Amino acid sequence: MARVLVEHLFKEPMSDEQLDAVAKKLDSCLEVRNGMWRRSSLSLDRIRMVCEFEAPDAQSVRDALLASATPFERAWTANVFAVEDYPELLQKLQALTGQKAAVGLSAAQPPTAAPAPISNAAASGASDSNDEATAAWNGVLFDKFVRFRDVLTTGFTRHSDAALAHYPVRPGASVLDVGCGFGDVTAALARAIGPSGVATGVDVAARFIDAAREDADRTGLKSARFFRADAQSDDLGGPYDAIFSRFGTMFFANPVAAMRNMRRALKKGGPLCIVVWRKREDNAFMHVAENVVRDLVPARHDSDEPTCGPGPFSMASADVTSDILSRGGFGHISFERHDAPVRIGRDVDEAIEFAMALGPAGEVMRLAGPEGEKRRPAVIAALKAALGPFAAAEGVVMPSSAWIVTAR
Repeated sequence: MARVLVEHLFKEPMSDEQLDAVAKKLDSCLEVRNGMWRRSSLSLDRIRMVCEFEAPDAQSVRDALLASATPFERAWTANVFAVEDYPELLQKLQALTGQKAAVGLSAAQPPTAAPAPISNAAASGASDSNDEATAAWNGVLFDKFVRFRDVLTTGFTRHSDAALAHYPVRPGASVLDVGCGFGDVTAALARAIGPSGVATGVDVAARFIDAAREDADRTGLKSARFFRADAQSDDLGGPYDAIFSRFGTMFFANPVAAMRNMRRALKKGGPLCIVVWRKREDNAFMHVAENVVRDLVPARHDSDEPTCGPGPFSMASADVTSDILSRGGFGHISFERHDAPVRIGRDVDEAIEFAMALGPAGEVMRLAGPEGEKRRPAVIAALKAALGPFAAAEGVVMPSSAWIVTAR
């Protein structure tokens, strides 16, 4: 295990209550990544903080911070020399101070609620609520998804089609589609189960549900139904014979709670099949643009703009995702890799528009606000050079890679 240091800088002094509130949320995100908080040093003005964690590596801690929506300046591995690691010095210090356990915390003695870093956005009290992500998906992200609907549904369908081919639903079944978006997967499920079954799509964003209903009504698909709910906490109905999700489970504030809620909606022994993105490096259609934008546009952690939640790669690690499912009450967990090309534009110009609107690169640009707009010309030029090699006769085609995850 490595020692990882994380630096935080706040715009205003943080109270103990604010720090404790975020600690509870961060703890679960660390736990599923085999990490744990060791200690924090908070400046007297309560504006600067350095935290020490024990974890497999620095990226595990970064992922936990991102999953818990806890902004930070930087994180790095380090050799840490602490007084509790030197028994003779600790004994001497305790004798000088007259205290038996005055300094530090060992890994075997974590606090009940460790102070943790917090952002101004969370200063009003952190929770496991998906309210911020809901605002983003029902607002600015919905508008962008409508704009690039063809790219998203056509490209992503290759992954869901593979999942349904390998793990088909039976005719007449009752199936729940979590994070249904425009409802194209729900429609595919409805066609597979036939008129004697019911495919139900659920999404946290009402505008997606409205769009899905309109499409189903227009095509006369009677076995597809839709309703708005937060799959992490709301009643999902059921019990269903099976639950399916294509890229709809990576944005929960508390993924373990979401899995438990989904399990409650599933018949005993029923199958769960979710499709999630694998690691960034194997998803060039997002990662190439992300690298370009992060090099040119400073990341903003203090924006008032709502974010999509932990992000598309929050379940990229098979170890993390299997732990989430296991803690959520699922067993017989398996992973199957599926690679497929994604066309992100008819030409390079359209591909640049897509990259700057959606995915991690689009999120950085949006949250950067005026600073991002100021750097737009430089970003466009850099993206043109980065995306040009992927141009082909049919458009700009780039690799994508997903896990098809099954459990019971």
